[in-house]
Amino acid sequence: MTLSQRSLTGLLRTSRRLTVFLIKHPVFLTSLLLTGLVVGIRQVGGIQPWELLTYDQLVRFRPDKEPDPRLLIVAITEEDIRAQNRWPISDEVIAQLLQRLQQQQPRTIGLDIYRDVPHPPGHQDLLKQLRAPNVISIRLLGNETKDAVPAPQGVPENQVGLSDIVVDPDVVVRRSLLFAKTEDVDFYSFALRLALNYLRIQPSQFKVHQGNSIQLRNTIFPSLSATSGSYETLDDRGYQIMLNYRTAKNVARQVTLTQVLEGKVEPSWIKDKMVLIGTTAPSVRDLFLTPYNLSSNKSPETPGVVVHAQKASHLLSTVLDGYPLIWFWSDAVESLWIWAWAGAGALLAWRFRHPLWLGIAGVIGVGSLFGISYVVFLQAGWVPFVPAAIAFVGSGVAVVTYRLLYDALHDELTGLPNRALFVSRLQTVIDQRKQFSNQTNEDSSFAVLLLGLDSFKAINDSFGHRVADELLASIANRIKSCLHPKDQMARVGGDEFAILLRHVRDPDEVAYLANRLQKQVKIPFALGEQDIVTTASVGIVLDQPNQPYQPEDVLRDAHTAMNQAKAAGKAR
Repeated sequence: MTLSQRSLTGLLRTSRRLTVFLIKHPVFLTSLLLTGLVVGIRQVGGIQPWELLTYDQLVRFRPDKEPDPRLLIVAITEEDIRAQNRWPISDEVIAQLLQRLQQQQPRTIGLDIYRDVPHPPGHQDLLKQLRAPNVISIRLLGNETKDAVPAPQGVPENQVGLSDIVVDPDVVVRRSLLFAKTEDVDFYSFALRLALNYLRIQPSQFKVHQGNSIQLRNTIFPSLSATSGSYETLDDRGYQIMLNYRTAKNVARQVTLTQVLEGKVEPSWIKDKMVLIGTTAPSVRDLFLTPYNLSSNKSPETPGVVVHAQKASHLLSTVLDGYPLIWFWSDAVESLWIWAWAGAGALLAWRFRHPLWLGIAGVIGVGSLFGISYVVFLQAGWVPFVPAAIAFVGSGVAVVTYRLLYDALHDELTGLPNRALFVSRLQTVIDQRKQFSNQTNEDSSFAVLLLGLDSFKAINDSFGHRVADELLASIANRIKSCLHPKDQMARVGGDEFAILLRHVRDPDEVAYLANRLQKQVKIPFALGEQDIVTTASVGIVLDQPNQPYQPEDVLRDAHTAMNQAKAAGKAR
């Protein structure tokens, strides 16, 4: 035998052993199959919408933090627009607003209003204010559905940030775009520009690690990939992170345009603060969906300036306060996590037969999974809940289905195949014999032995059902110990066992096996304090060449032969 033949033979043996192992361990097999199915559906994005909705629910369940004391939002409300009697607000009014704010010495100011074209009067005054080193303006990079909007003329590039807000397929804002890079231009997000300005970050303290992260001072912000967390089809262009929202409503103190112009704002609210200016008026339609807007109370959509404030607060809190970034496992670890829960569901279904207890165990299992997911999320960890829950429930259902099918085809007392399954397997052997004979002109013979216990009724009446059942189970084990692994055995009657020998070369082999079985049955059985002695009669049916068979006919003939053996005397 060559080396390649030996390798192939070894591979086939390993494959057969693995197949036998999986068949004999349905819990392991079911968990493995369910994990593969769930992971496969997940990889094509089939579960992503449900996972994102669960993520939103976890965000809403999480306790809110206090408003960020470093930020102030100057909101342009519907009342402000009516007071000015125009939209867009004139350059003159925006310039006055910036001048009033600068008088209170803010650390940095962000203007979340497009000023790519003049809105007279006061355009030159506005440009002068926008060139102040602590003022950040916006531009829109745009995409397939939105046209680009340039920055105000004459504003230095390092004072311009992208106002683009990335949304998921369900138009919910869960991510924060920090940085984008082309061959000749670097684009900083509005929030990142504000943070850099507020923190007074020097060039040496800001680093872009090509393709995977951004560094602010000593804090690393790993960039999302296409399959980060529960995403499977993420558009991961640019440097993005998960937006770790600070709070549902008041990320920072808010004042209105009119209040600032009229001097009704405490100076301490502005001094050394990051001030963001933007519209909150619904008529302007600068509104976005966040995880908080999807709750049943139908919270209003979130203004863009508030979303930018959430992003800026996230950056400042991470760098200055150690506020955690949303983290997640690798794809491999997530698959192991799903497999673990699939195994748990299969194991519970295997252990609990009663539907009530199984239902209670299932509810506790899913509840525990959600509880673990929530506790981990409180530590900023995003672990897969939905796929693990599907695998947990699905594997449990699969095992219950398997058990129902198994119970329908097996004897409860001995665990052996019952008459129905034995007939099915016998039919398969008969069909294979026909096919083999037609292809090779040779016969593939089989034999059926039917073993019936002598005087079993007397034993049952004398010692009771419990001892009789123990005797049947012990006899079944003894019979199995005499058989080849490929031989099939079943309990086909109260005290009758059928044996199917698939490949019979010599009829003497069948007679030898029958004698051996009878000798094994004659050995006394020690059941409790009793020694039970019994005998067995065996009926044999040998396959006849070119003889058409039906499974029930074979069993009938074997039963007739067994009865003839009993009539001729016990243990025949």
